[in-house]
Amino acid sequence: LKEALSKGVQQAIAKLGQTNGFLANADAKIPMPEKLQSVEKGLRAMKQDKYADEFVTTMNRAAEQAVPAAGSVFADAVQKMSIADAKTILTGSTNAATEYFRKVTETNLFARFEPIVKTATQQSGVTSAYKALMAKAGNLPSSTNGVLGGIGPGGFWILGAVFLCTTG
Repeated sequence: LKEALSKGVQQAIAKLGQTNGFLANADAKIPMPEKLQSVEKGLRAMKQDKYADEFVTTMNRAAEQAVPAAGSVFADAVQKMSIADAKTILTGSTNAATEYFRKVTETNLFARFEPIVKTATQQSGVTSAYKALMAKAGNLPSSTNGVLGGIGPGGFWILGAVFLCTTG
């Protein structure tokens, strides 16, 4: 089981941690955040698709840059897996492995991803794309923390879960 999980982690890193690893993968692509879907809809209605598409692309590029750091977090989780954990995964529900990884990696994923995602969002232009999206929509707040800065552990877990879900 540990060998299979380790191979799955390696395959997921190789698959997602490259250009278009998220963006071109329907199972992994990060869509427009729910809080911005009404803005997206309005922009698309005004034939301003470019701004919505640019924002989604830059979010996915940031995720592609962050994924390689998840490898060591998941590898540690596999290495520390107990016999009881393995038994639960093998005999539990269809999402037992995902639940195990969520339980043991969420805090470490947040700690590992936060600085990477911040750097990646700056490098890939997520913040400027967000500002352009909101400016085009005529609703530019003074701070982007409500959407981009407030990802929190759950948001980093989402990146990790997407990472896991695309291994097979």
